[in-house]
Amino acid sequence: MAIPQATNSNKLCPLLRLSPGLRNAIWTHAVVKDDKPFNLQWGPLRYLEWRRLLQVCRQIRAEASPIFYSMNHFVFPVYDAGESWHR
Repeated sequence: MAIPQATNSNKLCPLLRLSPGLRNAIWTHAVVKDDKPFNLQWGPLRYLEWRRLLQVCRQIRAEASPIFYSMNHFVFPVYDAGESWHR
């Protein structure tokens, strides 16, 4: 996985001055949910609260998104057409 080059934003954010390996360890700790999968039946709000770090800046999103999406498990419930969506 190629790590994007720091831009001028690293002058403003001390976190981006850390080594890429250390930042990846931080991203892993911050965005990997070990206890259970993301159940998207909960609705988008539960899922989005875990994605907040990815919305800080482009470089953090570029570095942390692959970790978030590859190291977490996601559950997409599938219902029968005859089953009620409102339980």
